[in-house]
Amino acid sequence: MTVVSRVASRLLLALLAVLALLAAQSWNAGSAQAAVAPTYDGITSPLPPSMPSLGYQATQTVEFGDLIELAAGARELDNVVIGLVDWACETGGGATCVTTPGATWTHPITVNVYAEGTGGLPGALLGTVTQTVTIPFRPSADPTNCNGGTTWFDATTSTCSNGFAFTADFDFSSLILTLPDRIIVTVAYDTQSYGASPRGVTGPYDSLNVGLVAAPTVGTDADATSMYWNTGHGAFYNDLGAGGAGTLRDDIGGWTGYSLAVQVNTGLPLPTLSLPDSGGGAAGGLPTLAATGSEPSAIAGVAGLLAVLLGVVLVATAPRRVQAHRA
Repeated sequence: MTVVSRVASRLLLALLAVLALLAAQSWNAGSAQAAVAPTYDGITSPLPPSMPSLGYQATQTVEFGDLIELAAGARELDNVVIGLVDWACETGGGATCVTTPGATWTHPITVNVYAEGTGGLPGALLGTVTQTVTIPFRPSADPTNCNGGTTWFDATTSTCSNGFAFTADFDFSSLILTLPDRIIVTVAYDTQSYGASPRGVTGPYDSLNVGLVAAPTVGTDADATSMYWNTGHGAFYNDLGAGGAGTLRDDIGGWTGYSLAVQVNTGLPLPTLSLPDSGGGAAGGLPTLAATGSEPSAIAGVAGLLAVLLGVVLVATAPRRVQAHRA
């Protein structure tokens, strides 16, 4: 092997190493949330057939939630899981409730995350996600196992319930949101008469409720006697509307033993690719914003390095290709 070919081989190996580094970086960026774990967990496991809940249509609710304190751990928000309860049947209701096993309907639901505020009001809106959620109808009434009543029967627990508990997962990962230790998590959706855009007609959303649990297993209910509530009926608040109605505010008192059924999952920040400092620029040898008018990009730096290495390899191997052609 000639000296030129040895140099070319080494440069090719260097090029492959950089390519591997870039591929590893891309993979890490996509899987950086592998360390995600609950820093607040108010979702009962296993999920019960039903749970205490608040119905939005019945209570003229626009938005409802809780002030929570996260446990120690990472703070980059990945996803929020909400516990919900559906009382709607596919057809009929009460003793005439009939649902085809597995039947569902869909509805847009919004989860908001606020900073803790002052004066009984939430702070800044940190992030919001609206998703169309697939919602299971509650099972059919079972008069045989439920004493001729209107409820459905759960064979696993041998209990009868009006509502059917399920969870909905809301993806916040694209917001790249770092949370404070205490946040307010709320749930909002439209019903026939209430919400940001009331539907104007009855539907299964009128029987959709937000779940409540006794206490979280991870993290802390920051005020176990209150919830954040926006209801249009002042008398539903514990102060009977003295603090106003139709505004999301802290409803103090009367909520002892109830916390929002919510799980907050957080992870570590996305990793960054560090390049050797070539001097005269930001960390990693990339030019600063002041020098270029744009933010430095590690990927762009790697791409440039690859281009240089590829050019060197082509130059180094050129004499061999010319010699072979002449032969």
